[in-house]
Amino acid sequence: MENFMPFCSQAPMGYQLLDEAGCLCDVNDTWLSILGYGRKDEVLGRCFEDFLSEKSRALYRERFPLIRSTGCMRGQDYEVVRKDGTLASILIHGHMGRDVAGRLHVTHCFIQDVTEESLEEERLSESEELFRTAFEYAPIGMALLGVDGRFLQVNLALCRMMGYSMEEMLSRDFQGMTHEEDLPQSLHAVEDMLSGNMYTIQLEKRYVHKEGRDVWVLVNASLVKNSDNTPLYFVTQIQDITARKQTEQELALLAATCRQTAEGLAIVNMDGIIHFVNPAFEELTGLNQEEAVGRPWSQLPFALDHAKNFHGMWEKIERGEVWTGSVAFERADGEAVAMEMTVSPIRDRKGRITHCAFIQRDVTQERKMEMHLRQAQKMEAIGTLAGGIAHDFNNILAAILGYTELAQLKAGENSPLRSNLAQICKGAERARDLVRQILTFSRQREQPLKPLQVSVVVKEVLKLLRASLPSTIEINPKIVSNSHISADPTQIHQVVMNLCTNSAHAMKGTGGVMTITLEDVTLDSHALQAYAGIKAGEHVHLSVSDTGHGMSEHVLTRAFDPFFTTKGPGEGTGMGLAVVHGIVKSHGGAIAVESELGKGTTVRVLFPRHEGEKEKEGQLPRTHFMEGGDESILVVDDEKELVETIQQMLTHLGYRVTVCSGSYEALQVFRENPLAFDLLITDQTMPAMTGLELARMVFEIREDLPVILCSGFTDAQELKENPSFGIRAFLAKPLLMADLAAAIRQVLSEGHGGVKVFRKILHPIDFK
Repeated sequence: MENFMPFCSQAPMGYQLLDEAGCLCDVNDTWLSILGYGRKDEVLGRCFEDFLSEKSRALYRERFPLIRSTGCMRGQDYEVVRKDGTLASILIHGHMGRDVAGRLHVTHCFIQDVTEESLEEERLSESEELFRTAFEYAPIGMALLGVDGRFLQVNLALCRMMGYSMEEMLSRDFQGMTHEEDLPQSLHAVEDMLSGNMYTIQLEKRYVHKEGRDVWVLVNASLVKNSDNTPLYFVTQIQDITARKQTEQELALLAATCRQTAEGLAIVNMDGIIHFVNPAFEELTGLNQEEAVGRPWSQLPFALDHAKNFHGMWEKIERGEVWTGSVAFERADGEAVAMEMTVSPIRDRKGRITHCAFIQRDVTQERKMEMHLRQAQKMEAIGTLAGGIAHDFNNILAAILGYTELAQLKAGENSPLRSNLAQICKGAERARDLVRQILTFSRQREQPLKPLQVSVVVKEVLKLLRASLPSTIEINPKIVSNSHISADPTQIHQVVMNLCTNSAHAMKGTGGVMTITLEDVTLDSHALQAYAGIKAGEHVHLSVSDTGHGMSEHVLTRAFDPFFTTKGPGEGTGMGLAVVHGIVKSHGGAIAVESELGKGTTVRVLFPRHEGEKEKEGQLPRTHFMEGGDESILVVDDEKELVETIQQMLTHLGYRVTVCSGSYEALQVFRENPLAFDLLITDQTMPAMTGLELARMVFEIREDLPVILCSGFTDAQELKENPSFGIRAFLAKPLLMADLAAAIRQVLSEGHGGVKVFRKILHPIDFK
């Protein structure tokens, strides 16, 4: 020790000798100079801690256990308080001496004033040592890479990250560990650094783990060069960001889903303030993001009764339950939107409900389609009921008309009964016309269709109406279509007349404007949502609008109900729109009504446009006389009164008549003597076996026997599809004697290929 101290006292570095308690046993002059003291006796015997700043004293105490265990302190930095109170930064290099028993004996410490330029080289060495320690124990991956990409040095964190041992890592290069899709980007970045275009890089890429899975990493790299600017190696920091990337991908997917979902989405906090809305919400509500975000949910323009619709919503959300309901919303452009809404609570990691998700689905069109469907189902049910009633009523009318006609024939020209019988016929015929309206409404009575130019019918109706309407009602025609449809002219005339009459009635007493529009339209799938049961394509659009009193929602829902009317007694039966509905549907079209109280009504009708060859207009009906014959006729109908009536009619006309009240009975009679009959007249709607089925069975026995089919609502198209059954004519009930006589003579004349001499009876009739 004595030989050592003279040397230390002249050393350029400060030296101190500490005893086992950490007190100064000796210091050299340099030490005194660094701390600003002039004599040793000012410091010897004092603890070294006394010369440290408060911050460094705590650091020293923290490090002391490590110093005692390792026996040294290498390059530890401290702040010392000079004698004049100023601070100096020092580095201490120390070594603890122990006695032969291993006990702490003394500590030799050299103190370096790191503020002086002369200590720069030693300070750099210490820094390198610190870097090496930081490199080895860094919590993130670190590596030194050669300019060829090989790993020169790696730390344990990088080895653990990639699943390789240190020896395995040092035998590899970064190119082989980089995912093939990310390699071009990495090589390009290396080239930029080597060429001097970049000094550092930061990029996200994928390494491939030893097990083959992808490891997302964030790489920060710097190029180290020597004094002549030659690249030496890369210093890289590699941070595992796989978990972050997975979270980002999940969040990106979630965000894309929120943005692209067809349902409107709004995120609202528990104070009711909107935090987020997606594009579908903007489109649904007409509010853009700037208008919606930050706005209280309660201030959105829901219907007036939205408080009732939202009743109990927040209570359910606060209980962690999901709320669902239907609400009405008024868009920014004034359009009403029906919404189905689901509100779900959103919890944070601690399970607390912080927000809720409002998911809205536009069900406006669905509601309209449901209304159309309900209306169609109601009309179909009413039509089915009406058709059934009409069938039975037709049979009753047929018997009434038949017996009355027979009574007229027997009453004589001067009989006082003829007037009464004529009134009975007149009343029965009015009942027959009403039944035909019912059948038209129920679409159970088909008429032959032919190409028809609708504009001709509309102009004809308007010409008739102009003379009968008061001058207070202005007619505004907008006829721009000359297209054809496949239709029955009489029924289309009835449609236009009914619509215009209803429109005029709505303006009765007040006057107004009736607008009739006829135009060609092309319907796409979106436009079809407003119409039920119609196909896309080219159509003729007929609309009749008025500026009358309009209809309430209740009246509007019953507009097509038969016999429902808002007219007073004697002003109408209520069958107008019901018949229009039946005619339009039977022509493959669609009808819709728009109305609002005080703002008038618009009825829109669509007919499929006819694009085929246009037929010439039919000629006027020809006049025939009611004629009879002496042929043998088999008559079949399940109504006994009707069979007897027809039997008397045909017998009066001179025919030999065999009647049956059932299909199986008639088939048995025919099988017993197939050649005994010249004609079969059968009802279509009969129990067990229909008229068509009977005709088919008869046809299998005898193909040349002509058949006349009768019914109250048989589809005439069905007859066209079964010509081989021998059916030559169709008669609609109730049967008039003149129509029946003419049909029989026409069928029998065609069947025999010639003209026979018939008796002319009573009076001429019109037969088309």
